[in-house]
Amino acid sequence: MSSTPQQLQSRPVRTIVAKSRANNLESLELNALFGAMFASYDIRSLGTIYNSSGEADLMLAELSANDFEQLKNATQGQLIVEEDQPIDLFQPVNSDTALMPNADSNILPMEAEELTVSIVVRDSSTQHPVQHAAVYLIGSVWYANGITDANGRVELTLFGETPDTLKTLMVKPARNAWSFWLEKPAIQPGRDNDVWLKPISAQIPGFPDSETFGWGQTAMGLNATVPYTGQGVKVGIIDSGGYLGHDDLGDDAMGEDFTQERT
Repeated sequence: MSSTPQQLQSRPVRTIVAKSRANNLESLELNALFGAMFASYDIRSLGTIYNSSGEADLMLAELSANDFEQLKNATQGQLIVEEDQPIDLFQPVNSDTALMPNADSNILPMEAEELTVSIVVRDSSTQHPVQHAAVYLIGSVWYANGITDANGRVELTLFGETPDTLKTLMVKPARNAWSFWLEKPAIQPGRDNDVWLKPISAQIPGFPDSETFGWGQTAMGLNATVPYTGQGVKVGIIDSGGYLGHDDLGDDAMGEDFTQERT
């Protein structure tokens, strides 16, 4: 029996925890403080740095991205809780925006390792595979992108990357679902990494079969019942382009292409 697919999560956050010298916690033992305050969090201690007096000065721990944010908010400045950031060349300081490396400008040695990963995109409500979704995997020096097949699967290969250097995973479905964005994805090579997309119908009932009105349309009263049907009315549009095969136009749309005529 096959196991139930698990949603891909972010990698655990390596976190620096230290006492703030701006409060009265300086006299407390960090080991005791760490155990007492964080008992409700799933934290794995990686090591402790001691000062010359033999007291714990700083702890390095690992916890989930969600627990990291909750812990940082819960301490409210009583403790220093910061991510242990590696030193990256050319990475802007205090930048929350993931940068897509430029493959044309990055020069990799011939012996650079390949990292091949498999991503499977599914509908979170039905677990059915999502076809034609655009998947982007961004690393520290390289990126790769592809389109999912009928099984919702796409294989991506990056050069000079490891699972620990991957920065961002982004998935853009072709229709009927919200996009997906994950920082520091916990990618595992050699197996399928499942991504669940939330269907738009979960937030907008009836989508896409029934017409949906935004707040602006509702404010103008366009959602109200009116005695007009539009029957017998012809509408002509002169524009730079249009898609006659759009579902909203039905089978009665006609058009003329004037771009090939000489002026």
